[in-house]
Amino acid sequence: MTTAEHPLPAQAHAGAARKAEGFATPKQDKKPQCARMLPKRVLPIIFLPGIMGSNLRMSMERQKELRQKDNIAWRPDTLDPSKPINITRAANESPADRQLRLDPLQTTVDIYDSSGPSNVVGDGRHGNVELAPNFDSALLASDPVVLSGGGTAAQKARARGWGEVFFKSYGQLLQHLESRLNSTFSEGKLRPEWHDVVGVEPKIWGADPKLPQQA
Repeated sequence: MTTAEHPLPAQAHAGAARKAEGFATPKQDKKPQCARMLPKRVLPIIFLPGIMGSNLRMSMERQKELRQKDNIAWRPDTLDPSKPINITRAANESPADRQLRLDPLQTTVDIYDSSGPSNVVGDGRHGNVELAPNFDSALLASDPVVLSGGGTAAQKARARGWGEVFFKSYGQLLQHLESRLNSTFSEGKLRPEWHDVVGVEPKIWGADPKLPQQA
């Protein structure tokens, strides 16, 4: 931690979102006491993958018609040759079977639901979400194991919809955006990757010239 300040841990509190307590110091100690609080406003970032990067499941009727053991219509993360929707096998399907499998009227996004069967909508189906060992996000961290009803960081990512996309393709980008956009500052200082955005004339980083420009 930086020596230019006394960091105060912010704790959850019943009467407020977060609360921090300071302490007395000698007169010659001029370091400020600083607590980091989460912002009151949230700016949502919506990530829209292409159709080939979205995991799809088919209707029960179409699953029966194709005599398939599961309802997976398209899941590019699955490369196991023993799986019904192995990409190589799907590429060798007849045009008719491929049309039935990817029929927009009989398919939908394969959504995560932790309360449902694991291998159908839960962690088993969405096990493609595996976070990097060095991934760090204050808003996407594992709960203590002693916390009843808590979840892991990967489960929270799945609840956000990360398992609904081709994770081998988009996973690194999603983790990069999560860690960077929720961590603009580190130890009270602007992180290096933000220096070309914050405090810079907007036209330099390509802002729309038709909108008001103010650094």
